[in-house]
Amino acid sequence: MHESTYREMEKFSDLLPMSPLSIADVGSMDVNGTYKPIFGKPGWTYTGLDISAGKNVDRVLAAPYQWSNVADEEFDVVISGQALEHTEYPWIFAKELARIVKKGGYVCVIAPYQWEFHEYPIDCYRFFPDGMRAILGQAALKVIFCYMAENSPDPRYKGDTVGIARRPV
Repeated sequence: MHESTYREMEKFSDLLPMSPLSIADVGSMDVNGTYKPIFGKPGWTYTGLDISAGKNVDRVLAAPYQWSNVADEEFDVVISGQALEHTEYPWIFAKELARIVKKGGYVCVIAPYQWEFHEYPIDCYRFFPDGMRAILGQAALKVIFCYMAENSPDPRYKGDTVGIARRPV
């Protein structure tokens, strides 16, 4: 996980209400960092979801694109950082994000717009704001913010596209 990505997720968390929230992190396996510390505020419950068992994974998803072991509208907030580029079908992935978030709930997706090829286990895409908006909108989510974050000191890594949306009530 890049330091800049972590900062963008912190900014998103600051937008959330301080009321009790259930938060799902899709693609949560700790490969080189995790968002879990950001979502440890009092009353917040964090659940790590991933396609494989591992560190920081509380629940292994039943299949990559059909998460039958996650209920409809189970979470108040759904986040996914540095995972979307590793999905063959990001539009199906986004529909599952929308399905598991409650009506009125928030979704935050962060994915690189420029970075070297890195299979884990596959590497399929890079995302710009227009593409992120399209994927989230196609999943029937209302996009609130979608922007490119350029704040990485690593010369190989230019930054991420951040998409923040809500599921309509």
